[in-house]
Amino acid sequence: MSCTRLAIVGPATWSGLIPRLAGALRAYGIEAAIDGYGFGDELTVLAGQHKAFFAGPPAGVFVIQDARVLFRKWLRDPRSADDPEADGRDAARLLIGSLQALRERIPETSWIVGTLAPPYPNSGDGVGNPASTDAFTRATMNFNGELWRAWEGGTLDVLDLERVGAEWGTRTLFDPRLDQLARFPGSAHGMAVLAERMAARWAATAGRMKKVVALDCDNTLWGGVVGEDGVDGIQMGEDGAGRAFVMFQEALLALEARGVLLTLCSRNNPHDVEEVFARRPEMALRRERLAAVAIGWDSKTAGLQTLARQLGLGLDSFVFVDDNPREREEVRQALPMVTVPEFPDDPADLPALGAELGWRWFQRVRPTQEDRQRTTQYRMRAAAEELNAQTGSPVEFLRSLNMTATIHVDNPNLVSRMAQLTQKTNQFNLTLHRYTEAEIRGMLHHPAWHLFAGTLADRFGDHGVVALLIAQDTGRAWKIDVLVQSCRVLGRGYEAAFTTAVIEYLRERKTLPIEARYVPGPRNSQMEAFCPELGFSQEQESTGDRGAYRLAPDKTPVQHRGFIDLRWEVSA
Repeated sequence: MSCTRLAIVGPATWSGLIPRLAGALRAYGIEAAIDGYGFGDELTVLAGQHKAFFAGPPAGVFVIQDARVLFRKWLRDPRSADDPEADGRDAARLLIGSLQALRERIPETSWIVGTLAPPYPNSGDGVGNPASTDAFTRATMNFNGELWRAWEGGTLDVLDLERVGAEWGTRTLFDPRLDQLARFPGSAHGMAVLAERMAARWAATAGRMKKVVALDCDNTLWGGVVGEDGVDGIQMGEDGAGRAFVMFQEALLALEARGVLLTLCSRNNPHDVEEVFARRPEMALRRERLAAVAIGWDSKTAGLQTLARQLGLGLDSFVFVDDNPREREEVRQALPMVTVPEFPDDPADLPALGAELGWRWFQRVRPTQEDRQRTTQYRMRAAAEELNAQTGSPVEFLRSLNMTATIHVDNPNLVSRMAQLTQKTNQFNLTLHRYTEAEIRGMLHHPAWHLFAGTLADRFGDHGVVALLIAQDTGRAWKIDVLVQSCRVLGRGYEAAFTTAVIEYLRERKTLPIEARYVPGPRNSQMEAFCPELGFSQEQESTGDRGAYRLAPDKTPVQHRGFIDLRWEVSA
Protein backbone atom coordinates (compact mmCIF):
# COMPACT_ATOMS: atom_id res chain seq x y z
CA MET A 1 0.00 0.00 0.00
CA SER A 2 1.46 3.36 -1.03
CA CYS A 3 1.71 6.12 1.56
CA THR A 4 -0.08 9.45 1.03
CA ARG A 5 1.47 12.62 2.42
CA LEU A 6 -0.98 14.97 4.14
CA ALA A 7 -0.64 18.08 6.28
CA ILE A 8 -2.70 20.01 8.83
CA VAL A 9 -2.18 23.76 8.96
CA GLY A 10 -3.57 25.99 11.69
CA PRO A 11 -2.85 27.70 15.04
CA ALA A 12 -2.91 24.66 17.33
CA THR A 13 -0.92 21.65 18.54
CA TRP A 14 -1.71 18.81 16.13
CA SER A 15 0.27 15.95 17.72
CA GLY A 16 -2.81 14.48 19.43
CA LEU A 17 -4.96 14.58 16.28
CA ILE A 18 -2.42 13.18 13.81
CA PRO A 19 -2.39 9.52 15.00
CA ARG A 20 -6.19 9.53 15.23
CA LEU A 21 -6.48 10.83 11.67
CA ALA A 22 -4.00 8.23 10.41
CA GLY A 23 -6.07 5.50 12.07
CA ALA A 24 -9.33 6.82 10.64
CA LEU A 25 -7.84 6.89 7.13
CA ARG A 26 -6.96 3.19 7.34
CA ALA A 27 -10.68 2.39 7.42
CA TYR A 28 -10.71 3.61 3.80
CA GLY A 29 -7.58 1.69 2.85
CA ILE A 30 -5.41 4.83 2.97
CA GLU A 31 -2.00 4.79 4.63
CA ALA A 32 -0.87 8.35 5.35
CA ALA A 33 2.15 10.23 6.67
CA ILE A 34 0.80 13.42 8.25
CA ASP A 35 2.64 16.59 9.27
CA GLY A 36 1.28 19.37 11.45
CA TYR A 37 2.09 23.07 11.03
CA GLY A 38 1.01 25.32 13.89
CA PHE A 39 2.08 28.22 16.11
CA GLY A 40 3.51 30.48 13.44
CA ASP A 41 4.41 27.72 11.01
CA GLU A 42 0.90 27.92 9.60
CA LEU A 43 1.48 31.56 8.66
CA THR A 44 4.71 30.82 6.78
CA VAL A 45 3.02 27.93 4.93
CA LEU A 46 0.08 30.10 3.86
CA ALA A 47 2.48 32.87 2.86
CA GLY A 48 4.39 30.40 0.68
CA GLN A 49 7.62 30.80 2.68
CA HIS A 50 7.98 27.50 4.59
CA LYS A 51 11.00 25.83 2.95
CA ALA A 52 10.47 22.35 4.41
CA PHE A 53 6.81 22.29 3.37
CA PHE A 54 7.51 23.30 -0.22
CA ALA A 55 10.55 21.02 -0.54
CA GLY A 56 8.12 18.11 -0.89
CA PRO A 57 4.51 19.33 -1.03
CA PRO A 58 1.88 16.93 0.32
CA ALA A 59 -1.00 15.50 -1.68
CA GLY A 60 -3.52 17.25 0.56
CA VAL A 61 -3.64 19.99 3.18
CA PHE A 62 -6.33 20.66 5.79
CA VAL A 63 -6.45 24.32 6.82
CA ILE A 64 -8.18 24.57 10.20
CA GLN A 65 -8.45 28.03 11.70
CA ASP A 66 -9.46 29.19 15.18
CA ALA A 67 -12.06 31.95 15.36
CA ARG A 68 -10.52 33.18 18.63
CA VAL A 69 -7.23 33.81 16.83
CA LEU A 70 -8.72 35.33 13.69
CA PHE A 71 -11.13 37.64 15.51
CA ARG A 72 -9.45 38.22 18.85
CA LYS A 73 -9.95 41.97 18.52
CA TRP A 74 -13.70 41.42 18.93
CA LEU A 75 -13.14 39.50 22.15
CA ARG A 76 -10.92 42.24 23.53
CA ASP A 77 -12.86 45.21 22.20
CA PRO A 78 -16.48 44.21 21.51
CA ARG A 79 -17.45 47.91 21.49
CA SER A 80 -15.19 48.70 18.52
CA ALA A 81 -16.75 50.96 15.92
CA ASP A 82 -15.41 48.72 13.14
CA ASP A 83 -17.71 46.46 11.16
CA PRO A 84 -17.37 42.81 12.34
CA GLU A 85 -19.22 41.46 9.31
CA ALA A 86 -16.79 43.15 6.92
CA ASP A 87 -13.94 41.92 9.12
CA GLY A 88 -15.16 38.34 8.70
CA ARG A 89 -15.52 38.63 4.94
CA ASP A 90 -12.11 40.29 4.55
CA ALA A 91 -10.37 37.58 6.61
CA ALA A 92 -11.93 34.87 4.45
CA ARG A 93 -11.01 36.64 1.21
CA LEU A 94 -7.41 37.02 2.38
CA LEU A 95 -7.22 33.29 3.10
CA ILE A 96 -8.88 32.39 -0.21
CA GLY A 97 -6.44 34.62 -2.10
CA SER A 98 -3.48 32.97 -0.38
CA LEU A 99 -4.78 29.53 -1.25
CA GLN A 100 -5.36 30.46 -4.88
CA ALA A 101 -1.75 31.58 -5.12
CA LEU A 102 -0.58 28.35 -3.48
CA ARG A 103 -2.74 26.28 -5.82
CA GLU A 104 -1.08 27.92 -8.81
CA ARG A 105 2.34 27.22 -7.31
CA ILE A 106 1.65 23.55 -6.43
CA PRO A 107 -1.47 22.65 -8.45
CA GLU A 108 -1.24 18.93 -7.61
CA THR A 109 -1.97 19.62 -3.92
CA SER A 110 -5.58 19.61 -2.68
CA TRP A 111 -6.37 22.35 -0.14
CA ILE A 112 -9.36 21.72 2.14
CA VAL A 113 -10.49 24.57 4.42
CA GLY A 114 -12.55 24.01 7.55
CA THR A 115 -15.38 26.37 8.36
CA LEU A 116 -15.06 27.96 11.78
CA ALA A 117 -16.73 25.94 14.52
CA PRO A 118 -18.15 28.00 17.40
CA PRO A 119 -15.70 27.90 20.32
CA TYR A 120 -16.57 26.79 23.84
CA PRO A 121 -17.27 28.67 25.97
CA ASN A 122 -18.96 31.01 23.53
CA SER A 123 -19.72 34.57 24.54
CA GLY A 124 -22.63 34.82 22.07
CA ASP A 125 -26.09 35.56 23.43
CA GLY A 126 -27.67 32.63 21.60
CA VAL A 127 -30.39 34.70 19.96
CA GLY A 128 -29.22 33.91 16.43
CA ASN A 129 -30.40 37.25 15.06
CA PRO A 130 -27.48 39.02 13.32
CA ALA A 131 -28.77 42.36 14.57
CA SER A 132 -28.47 41.30 18.22
CA THR A 133 -25.63 38.72 18.03
CA ASP A 134 -22.25 39.79 19.44
CA ALA A 135 -19.59 41.12 17.09
CA PHE A 136 -17.30 38.10 17.45
CA THR A 137 -20.04 35.71 16.32
CA ARG A 138 -21.05 37.98 13.44
CA ALA A 139 -17.46 38.05 12.18
CA THR A 140 -17.34 34.25 12.39
CA MET A 141 -20.64 33.83 10.55
CA ASN A 142 -19.53 36.08 7.70
CA PHE A 143 -16.16 34.31 7.44
CA ASN A 144 -17.96 31.00 6.94
CA GLY A 145 -20.40 32.54 4.48
CA GLU A 146 -17.55 33.80 2.32
CA LEU A 147 -15.95 30.34 2.31
CA TRP A 148 -19.19 28.80 1.06
CA ARG A 149 -19.51 31.40 -1.68
CA ALA A 150 -16.02 30.46 -2.86
CA TRP A 151 -16.98 26.77 -2.76
CA GLU A 152 -20.06 27.47 -4.88
CA GLY A 153 -17.83 29.28 -7.37
CA GLY A 154 -15.55 26.25 -7.60
CA THR A 155 -12.48 28.00 -6.17
CA LEU A 156 -12.36 26.32 -2.74
CA ASP A 157 -12.88 22.91 -1.12
CA VAL A 158 -14.60 23.11 2.26
CA LEU A 159 -14.90 20.85 5.32
CA ASP A 160 -18.01 21.86 7.26
CA LEU A 161 -16.76 21.95 10.87
CA GLU A 162 -19.51 24.38 11.82
CA ARG A 163 -22.08 21.67 11.10
CA VAL A 164 -20.06 19.12 13.08
CA GLY A 165 -20.09 21.50 16.04
CA ALA A 166 -23.83 21.96 15.71
CA GLU A 167 -24.39 18.20 15.47
CA TRP A 168 -22.37 17.19 18.52
CA GLY A 169 -22.44 20.38 20.59
CA THR A 170 -19.35 22.38 21.41
CA ARG A 171 -19.55 21.43 25.10
CA THR A 172 -19.00 17.80 24.04
CA LEU A 173 -16.28 18.47 21.48
CA PHE A 174 -14.15 20.97 23.44
CA ASP A 175 -11.92 20.48 26.47
CA PRO A 176 -10.96 23.74 28.25
CA ARG A 177 -8.03 22.09 30.09
CA LEU A 178 -6.44 20.78 26.88
CA ASP A 179 -7.07 24.16 25.29
CA GLN A 180 -5.24 25.99 28.07
CA LEU A 181 -2.44 23.48 28.71
CA ALA A 182 -1.76 22.00 25.26
CA ARG A 183 -3.18 24.65 22.93
CA PHE A 184 -5.58 22.17 21.34
CA PRO A 185 -9.22 22.90 22.16
CA GLY A 186 -10.68 19.48 21.32
CA SER A 187 -11.59 16.85 23.88
CA ALA A 188 -10.57 13.22 23.31
CA HIS A 189 -14.03 12.63 21.86
CA GLY A 190 -13.76 15.82 19.83
CA MET A 191 -10.45 14.70 18.32
CA ALA A 192 -11.97 11.33 17.37
CA VAL A 193 -14.95 13.05 15.71
CA LEU A 194 -12.72 15.52 13.87
CA ALA A 195 -10.39 12.72 12.71
CA GLU A 196 -13.31 10.72 11.29
CA ARG A 197 -14.72 13.72 9.41
CA MET A 198 -11.32 14.68 8.02
CA ALA A 199 -10.62 11.09 6.97
CA ALA A 200 -13.97 10.84 5.19
CA ARG A 201 -13.32 14.13 3.47
CA TRP A 202 -9.94 13.00 2.19
CA ALA A 203 -11.40 9.64 1.15
CA ALA A 204 -13.91 11.57 -0.96
CA THR A 205 -11.09 13.61 -2.50
CA ALA A 206 -9.18 10.40 -3.26
CA GLY A 207 -12.24 8.68 -4.77
CA ARG A 208 -12.75 6.11 -1.99
CA MET A 209 -16.48 6.69 -1.57
CA LYS A 210 -19.17 4.11 -2.38
CA LYS A 211 -21.80 4.18 -5.15
CA VAL A 212 -24.77 2.06 -4.08
CA VAL A 213 -27.00 1.65 -1.01
CA ALA A 214 -28.69 -1.76 -0.94
CA LEU A 215 -31.68 -1.61 1.42
CA ASP A 216 -33.70 -4.23 3.20
CA CYS A 217 -37.43 -3.41 3.43
CA ASP A 218 -39.12 -4.82 6.56
CA ASN A 219 -38.13 -2.92 9.71
CA THR A 220 -35.65 -0.94 7.62
CA LEU A 221 -37.63 1.16 5.12
CA TRP A 222 -40.79 0.74 7.19
CA GLY A 223 -41.77 -0.67 10.55
CA GLY A 224 -43.12 -4.19 10.67
CA VAL A 225 -43.25 -7.08 8.21
CA VAL A 226 -45.44 -6.42 5.18
CA GLY A 227 -46.07 -10.12 4.59
CA GLU A 228 -47.56 -10.47 8.08
CA ASP A 229 -48.91 -7.00 8.90
CA GLY A 230 -50.22 -6.23 5.43
CA VAL A 231 -49.64 -3.14 3.31
CA ASP A 232 -51.91 -1.02 5.52
CA GLY A 233 -50.51 -2.38 8.77
CA ILE A 234 -46.82 -1.47 8.45
CA GLN A 235 -45.55 1.56 10.40
CA MET A 236 -44.87 4.65 8.35
CA GLY A 237 -46.20 8.18 8.60
CA GLU A 238 -45.84 11.69 9.96
CA ASP A 239 -46.50 10.77 13.60
CA GLY A 240 -45.59 8.10 16.08
CA ALA A 241 -43.16 5.25 15.47
CA GLY A 242 -43.56 5.45 11.71
CA ARG A 243 -42.11 8.95 11.49
CA ALA A 244 -38.52 7.75 11.94
CA PHE A 245 -38.84 5.54 8.86
CA VAL A 246 -40.12 8.43 6.74
CA MET A 247 -37.24 10.62 7.95
CA PHE A 248 -34.79 7.84 7.07
CA GLN A 249 -36.26 7.69 3.57
CA GLU A 250 -35.84 11.47 3.26
CA ALA A 251 -32.16 11.10 4.19
CA LEU A 252 -31.83 8.44 1.49
CA LEU A 253 -33.43 10.77 -1.07
CA ALA A 254 -30.82 13.39 -0.23
CA LEU A 255 -28.14 10.82 -1.09
CA GLU A 256 -29.88 9.90 -4.34
CA ALA A 257 -30.02 13.57 -5.33
CA ARG A 258 -26.23 13.74 -5.26
CA GLY A 259 -25.59 10.60 -7.27
CA VAL A 260 -25.98 7.62 -4.93
CA LEU A 261 -27.84 4.67 -6.42
CA LEU A 262 -30.64 3.36 -4.19
CA THR A 263 -31.54 -0.31 -4.55
CA LEU A 264 -33.63 -2.89 -2.70
CA CYS A 265 -32.22 -6.22 -1.51
CA SER A 266 -35.01 -7.86 0.45
CA ARG A 267 -36.49 -11.28 1.23
CA ASN A 268 -40.14 -10.59 0.45
CA ASN A 269 -42.93 -11.34 -1.93
CA PRO A 270 -42.19 -8.89 -4.78
CA HIS A 271 -45.90 -8.08 -5.19
CA ASP A 272 -46.18 -7.03 -1.52
CA VAL A 273 -43.27 -4.59 -1.86
CA GLU A 274 -44.65 -3.11 -5.08
CA GLU A 275 -48.01 -2.64 -3.34
CA VAL A 276 -46.37 -0.63 -0.56
CA PHE A 277 -44.91 1.77 -3.12
CA ALA A 278 -48.20 1.97 -5.00
CA ARG A 279 -50.64 2.29 -2.10
CA ARG A 280 -48.83 4.03 0.76
CA PRO A 281 -48.65 7.78 0.04
CA GLU A 282 -46.52 8.25 3.18
CA MET A 283 -43.59 6.68 1.33
CA ALA A 284 -41.12 9.52 0.74
CA LEU A 285 -39.00 7.15 -1.35
CA ARG A 286 -40.86 6.61 -4.60
CA ARG A 287 -40.40 3.60 -6.86
CA GLU A 288 -38.88 5.65 -9.70
CA ARG A 289 -35.98 6.71 -7.46
CA LEU A 290 -34.74 3.10 -7.26
CA ALA A 291 -32.01 2.12 -9.71
CA ALA A 292 -32.52 -1.64 -9.32
CA VAL A 293 -34.29 -4.20 -7.11
CA ALA A 294 -33.56 -7.77 -6.01
CA ILE A 295 -36.65 -9.00 -4.14
CA GLY A 296 -37.38 -12.66 -3.56
CA TRP A 297 -36.48 -15.52 -1.28
CA ASP A 298 -32.82 -15.98 -2.17
CA SER A 299 -30.14 -15.06 0.35
CA LYS A 300 -29.05 -11.45 0.76
CA THR A 301 -25.69 -12.48 -0.64
CA ALA A 302 -27.35 -13.69 -3.83
CA GLY A 303 -29.47 -10.54 -3.96
CA LEU A 304 -26.42 -8.30 -3.76
CA GLN A 305 -24.69 -10.28 -6.50
CA THR A 306 -27.78 -9.87 -8.68
CA LEU A 307 -27.80 -6.11 -8.11
CA ALA A 308 -24.11 -5.89 -8.98
CA ARG A 309 -24.77 -7.67 -12.29
CA GLN A 310 -27.80 -5.52 -13.07
CA LEU A 311 -25.86 -2.30 -12.50
CA GLY A 312 -22.54 -3.49 -13.89
CA LEU A 313 -20.74 -2.40 -10.72
CA GLY A 314 -18.35 -4.11 -8.34
CA LEU A 315 -19.58 -5.28 -4.95
CA ASP A 316 -16.92 -3.12 -3.31
CA SER A 317 -19.05 -0.10 -4.28
CA PHE A 318 -22.03 -1.30 -2.19
CA VAL A 319 -23.21 -0.41 1.33
CA PHE A 320 -25.76 -2.91 2.66
CA VAL A 321 -28.33 -1.69 5.24
CA ASP A 322 -30.41 -4.32 7.07
CA ASP A 323 -32.00 -4.48 10.51
CA ASN A 324 -31.35 -8.22 10.88
CA PRO A 325 -27.98 -8.96 12.56
CA ARG A 326 -27.93 -12.49 11.13
CA GLU A 327 -28.33 -11.16 7.57
CA ARG A 328 -25.65 -8.54 8.15
CA GLU A 329 -23.19 -11.15 9.40
CA GLU A 330 -23.97 -13.46 6.48
CA VAL A 331 -23.04 -10.70 4.03
CA ARG A 332 -19.91 -9.75 5.98
CA GLN A 333 -18.69 -13.33 5.86
CA ALA A 334 -19.69 -14.14 2.26
CA LEU A 335 -18.95 -10.74 0.67
CA PRO A 336 -16.25 -8.98 2.72
CA MET A 337 -15.88 -6.32 0.02
CA VAL A 338 -19.39 -5.01 0.81
CA THR A 339 -19.59 -2.38 3.55
CA VAL A 340 -22.12 -3.37 6.24
CA PRO A 341 -22.77 -0.72 8.92
CA GLU A 342 -24.45 -1.54 12.22
CA PHE A 343 -28.17 -0.87 12.42
CA PRO A 344 -29.63 1.10 15.35
CA ASP A 345 -31.56 -0.77 18.03
CA ASP A 346 -34.05 2.09 18.28
CA PRO A 347 -35.83 3.19 15.08
CA ALA A 348 -35.67 6.75 16.40
CA ASP A 349 -31.97 6.69 15.48
CA LEU A 350 -32.65 5.89 11.80
CA PRO A 351 -32.40 9.53 10.62
CA ALA A 352 -28.97 9.72 12.24
CA LEU A 353 -27.96 6.55 10.38
CA GLY A 354 -29.03 8.19 7.12
CA ALA A 355 -26.90 11.25 7.89
CA GLU A 356 -23.91 9.07 8.79
CA LEU A 357 -24.17 7.11 5.55
CA GLY A 358 -23.93 10.44 3.77
CA TRP A 359 -20.77 11.81 5.34
CA ARG A 360 -18.99 8.51 5.96
CA TRP A 361 -19.49 6.66 2.67
CA PHE A 362 -21.15 8.91 0.10
CA GLN A 363 -19.49 12.33 0.26
CA ARG A 364 -19.03 14.19 -2.99
CA VAL A 365 -16.27 16.80 -3.25
CA ARG A 366 -18.32 18.69 -5.80
CA PRO A 367 -21.43 16.97 -7.20
CA THR A 368 -21.46 16.89 -11.00
CA GLN A 369 -24.33 16.98 -13.47
CA GLU A 370 -23.79 13.26 -13.95
CA ASP A 371 -24.23 12.72 -10.20
CA ARG A 372 -27.55 14.53 -10.21
CA GLN A 373 -28.81 12.38 -13.08
CA ARG A 374 -27.32 9.08 -11.91
CA THR A 375 -30.53 7.12 -11.29
CA THR A 376 -32.05 8.38 -14.55
CA GLN A 377 -28.93 7.35 -16.44
CA TYR A 378 -29.06 3.81 -15.06
CA ARG A 379 -32.71 3.61 -16.06
CA MET A 380 -31.65 4.71 -19.55
CA ARG A 381 -29.08 1.91 -19.53
CA ALA A 382 -31.76 -0.61 -18.62
CA ALA A 383 -34.02 0.71 -21.40
CA ALA A 384 -31.20 0.34 -23.93
CA GLU A 385 -30.56 -3.23 -22.81
CA GLU A 386 -34.24 -4.01 -23.22
CA LEU A 387 -34.15 -2.54 -26.75
CA ASN A 388 -31.05 -4.61 -27.52
CA ALA A 389 -32.89 -7.77 -26.51
CA GLN A 390 -35.80 -6.89 -28.81
CA THR A 391 -33.87 -5.92 -31.96
CA GLY A 392 -32.80 -8.44 -34.53
CA SER A 393 -29.06 -7.74 -34.66
CA PRO A 394 -26.29 -5.70 -32.97
CA VAL A 395 -26.03 -3.46 -36.04
CA GLU A 396 -29.75 -2.73 -36.00
CA PHE A 397 -29.56 -1.98 -32.27
CA LEU A 398 -26.66 0.45 -32.59
CA ARG A 399 -28.25 2.22 -35.55
CA SER A 400 -31.53 2.62 -33.67
CA LEU A 401 -29.84 4.35 -30.71
CA ASN A 402 -29.20 7.55 -32.73
CA MET A 403 -25.99 8.26 -30.80
CA THR A 404 -24.29 11.66 -30.77
CA ALA A 405 -21.04 12.47 -29.00
CA THR A 406 -18.87 15.49 -28.25
CA ILE A 407 -15.18 15.37 -27.33
CA HIS A 408 -14.13 18.28 -25.09
CA VAL A 409 -10.44 19.19 -25.17
CA ASP A 410 -8.76 20.64 -22.05
CA ASN A 411 -12.02 21.91 -20.57
CA PRO A 412 -11.44 23.33 -17.04
CA ASN A 413 -15.17 23.17 -16.31
CA LEU A 414 -15.03 19.37 -16.35
CA VAL A 415 -12.28 18.92 -13.73
CA SER A 416 -14.60 17.36 -11.13
CA ARG A 417 -16.06 14.86 -13.57
CA MET A 418 -12.67 13.96 -15.07
CA ALA A 419 -11.24 13.24 -11.61
CA GLN A 420 -14.37 11.25 -10.79
CA LEU A 421 -13.97 9.07 -13.88
CA THR A 422 -10.38 8.17 -12.98
CA GLN A 423 -11.37 7.37 -9.39
CA LYS A 424 -14.55 5.38 -9.98
CA THR A 425 -14.03 3.49 -13.25
CA ASN A 426 -12.79 -0.07 -12.77
CA GLN A 427 -13.82 -2.13 -15.81
CA PHE A 428 -12.88 -0.06 -18.88
CA ASN A 429 -9.72 1.38 -17.34
CA LEU A 430 -6.43 0.88 -19.16
CA THR A 431 -3.84 2.07 -16.64
CA LEU A 432 -5.76 2.22 -13.30
CA HIS A 433 -4.27 5.67 -12.65
CA ARG A 434 -6.37 7.61 -10.09
CA TYR A 435 -6.23 11.40 -9.84
CA THR A 436 -7.65 14.06 -7.54
CA GLU A 437 -9.19 17.27 -8.83
CA ALA A 438 -6.02 19.15 -7.90
CA GLU A 439 -3.90 16.76 -9.95
CA ILE A 440 -6.23 17.12 -12.94
CA ARG A 441 -6.01 20.91 -12.65
CA GLY A 442 -2.22 20.59 -12.58
CA MET A 443 -2.28 18.72 -15.90
CA LEU A 444 -4.47 21.42 -17.47
CA HIS A 445 -1.81 23.98 -16.54
CA HIS A 446 0.98 21.94 -18.15
CA PRO A 447 1.52 22.26 -21.94
CA ALA A 448 2.68 18.64 -22.31
CA TRP A 449 -0.64 17.23 -21.12
CA HIS A 450 -3.92 17.10 -23.02
CA LEU A 451 -7.24 15.94 -21.56
CA PHE A 452 -10.09 14.66 -23.72
CA ALA A 453 -13.52 14.20 -22.11
CA GLY A 454 -16.24 12.54 -24.17
CA THR A 455 -20.00 12.93 -23.78
CA LEU A 456 -22.62 10.60 -25.23
CA ALA A 457 -26.35 10.96 -25.88
CA ASP A 458 -28.84 8.61 -27.50
CA ARG A 459 -32.57 8.23 -28.09
CA PHE A 460 -33.12 7.66 -24.37
CA GLY A 461 -31.36 10.83 -23.17
CA ASP A 462 -28.03 12.43 -22.30
CA HIS A 463 -25.50 10.19 -20.52
CA GLY A 464 -23.18 13.13 -19.76
CA VAL A 465 -19.38 12.84 -19.70
CA VAL A 466 -18.65 9.11 -19.92
CA ALA A 467 -15.12 8.81 -21.37
CA LEU A 468 -11.71 10.29 -20.64
CA LEU A 469 -8.32 10.01 -22.35
CA ILE A 470 -5.31 11.84 -20.92
CA ALA A 471 -2.24 12.02 -23.15
CA GLN A 472 1.26 13.30 -22.41
CA ASP A 473 3.72 14.57 -25.00
CA THR A 474 6.99 12.99 -23.80
CA GLY A 475 8.96 14.42 -26.75
CA ARG A 476 9.40 11.02 -28.37
CA ALA A 477 5.81 9.77 -28.22
CA TRP A 478 2.24 10.51 -27.23
CA LYS A 479 1.80 8.51 -24.03
CA ILE A 480 -1.73 7.49 -23.02
CA ASP A 481 -1.73 8.02 -19.26
CA VAL A 482 -5.47 7.50 -18.70
CA LEU A 483 -8.13 5.79 -20.81
CA VAL A 484 -11.45 5.14 -19.07
CA GLN A 485 -15.11 4.85 -19.97
CA SER A 486 -18.19 4.47 -17.80
CA CYS A 487 -19.57 0.94 -17.73
CA ARG A 488 -23.06 2.40 -18.33
CA VAL A 489 -22.35 2.78 -22.05
CA LEU A 490 -20.01 -0.10 -22.79
CA GLY A 491 -20.74 -2.31 -25.75
CA ARG A 492 -21.89 0.45 -28.11
CA GLY A 493 -18.61 0.99 -29.92
CA TYR A 494 -18.03 4.39 -28.34
CA GLU A 495 -14.88 3.28 -26.53
CA ALA A 496 -13.15 2.55 -29.85
CA ALA A 497 -14.66 5.50 -31.73
CA PHE A 498 -13.62 7.91 -28.97
CA THR A 499 -10.07 6.53 -28.72
CA THR A 500 -9.36 6.50 -32.46
CA ALA A 501 -10.74 10.03 -32.85
CA VAL A 502 -8.43 11.31 -30.10
CA ILE A 503 -5.43 9.53 -31.67
CA GLU A 504 -6.16 11.25 -34.98
CA TYR A 505 -6.45 14.60 -33.19
CA LEU A 506 -3.06 14.11 -31.50
CA ARG A 507 -1.35 13.14 -34.73
CA GLU A 508 -2.68 16.19 -36.51
CA ARG A 509 -0.75 18.26 -33.98
CA LYS A 510 2.42 16.18 -33.84
CA THR A 511 3.27 13.00 -35.74
CA LEU A 512 4.60 10.76 -33.00
CA PRO A 513 4.14 7.12 -32.01
CA ILE A 514 1.28 6.43 -29.62
CA GLU A 515 2.33 4.50 -26.52
CA ALA A 516 -0.02 2.78 -24.09
CA ARG A 517 0.36 0.40 -21.19
CA TYR A 518 -2.23 -2.03 -19.91
CA VAL A 519 -2.09 -2.45 -16.12
CA PRO A 520 -4.09 -5.51 -15.04
CA GLY A 521 -6.47 -5.15 -12.11
CA PRO A 522 -9.28 -7.14 -10.50
CA ARG A 523 -11.95 -6.08 -13.00
CA ASN A 524 -10.33 -4.63 -16.16
CA SER A 525 -9.30 -7.80 -18.01
CA GLN A 526 -11.25 -6.67 -21.11
CA MET A 527 -8.62 -3.95 -21.62
CA GLU A 528 -5.88 -6.46 -22.44
CA ALA A 529 -7.29 -6.98 -25.93
CA PHE A 530 -8.38 -3.38 -26.55
CA CYS A 531 -5.10 -1.91 -27.85
CA PRO A 532 -4.39 -4.82 -30.24
CA GLU A 533 -7.93 -4.48 -31.62
CA LEU A 534 -7.10 -0.87 -32.57
CA GLY A 535 -3.91 -1.92 -34.34
CA PHE A 536 -1.34 -1.41 -31.56
CA SER A 537 1.60 -3.81 -31.51
CA GLN A 538 2.85 -5.38 -28.30
CA GLU A 539 6.26 -4.16 -27.16
CA GLN A 540 7.21 -7.06 -24.91
CA GLU A 541 10.34 -7.95 -26.86
CA SER A 542 11.82 -4.44 -26.66
CA THR A 543 10.63 -3.49 -23.18
CA GLY A 544 10.09 -6.79 -21.37
CA ASP A 545 6.64 -5.51 -20.43
CA ARG A 546 3.79 -7.62 -21.85
CA GLY A 547 1.38 -4.76 -21.15
CA ALA A 548 3.28 -2.22 -23.28
CA TYR A 549 1.77 -1.31 -26.66
CA ARG A 550 2.81 1.01 -29.47
CA LEU A 551 1.17 2.44 -32.58
CA ALA A 552 3.85 3.48 -35.06
CA PRO A 553 3.56 7.00 -36.54
CA ASP A 554 2.96 5.61 -40.04
CA LYS A 555 0.26 3.20 -38.90
CA THR A 556 -3.40 4.22 -38.91
CA PRO A 557 -5.56 2.92 -36.05
CA VAL A 558 -8.39 0.59 -37.00
CA GLN A 559 -11.47 2.76 -37.50
CA HIS A 560 -14.50 2.16 -35.27
CA ARG A 561 -16.79 5.14 -35.82
CA GLY A 562 -19.84 2.88 -36.06
CA PHE A 563 -23.14 4.73 -35.80
CA ILE A 564 -21.99 7.73 -33.74
CA ASP A 565 -22.22 11.35 -34.87
CA LEU A 566 -19.03 12.75 -33.31
CA ARG A 567 -18.21 16.44 -32.77
CA TRP A 568 -15.39 18.42 -31.15
CA GLU A 569 -15.25 21.28 -28.67
CA VAL A 570 -11.78 22.71 -28.03
CA SER A 571 -11.25 25.09 -25.09
CA ALA A 572 -9.24 28.22 -25.74
